[in-house]
Amino acid sequence: TNGAVASVDPGTGFVTALSAGSTNITYTINTGCGSPVSAFQALTVNPNVNAGTVSGTSPLCIGATATYSSTGDAGGTWSSTNGAVASVDPGTGFVTALSAGSTNITYTISSGCGAPVSAFQALTVDPNVNAGTVSGTSPLCIGGTATYSSTGDAGGTWSSTNGAVASVDPGTGFV
Repeated sequence: TNGAVASVDPGTGFVTALSAGSTNITYTINTGCGSPVSAFQALTVNPNVNAGTVSGTSPLCIGATATYSSTGDAGGTWSSTNGAVASVDPGTGFVTALSAGSTNITYTISSGCGAPVSAFQALTVDPNVNAGTVSGTSPLCIGGTATYSSTGDAGGTWSSTNGAVASVDPGTGFV
């Protein structure tokens, strides 16, 4: 009775669900005494489950947290494809970055029509920056110079906590 919801082969009764909704599947005899006569059964077609689109913050730094979400159906579970990089609470999507690397944060619906279905977002966990250990000549005489260095990550800037005592070039560490 609703061909948008289900189709039926008129010769065999083979039914194919097409979209969510309700319809009646009807069997009709058109010839013979008292015809036409019909009988039917109601059919409800449930929608397929939907994992939706996953969203959350990426990249994260080691030790950072974020809560991931999905536009899909409720009741799914969260997982990380690389538990060494990030852990995720299976019920809430609360992610904790554990080590540098990449993983997928996945939302899976395991029951219902069309299940299981999953959606994910890639997560990159960046290493935390490292200022390292600073070294240079100390003490210096007034007017003396030295170039300070650091074992840390490149790209930092140099500064002096007391510019009246010593100045430093912010890019080179020249004191």
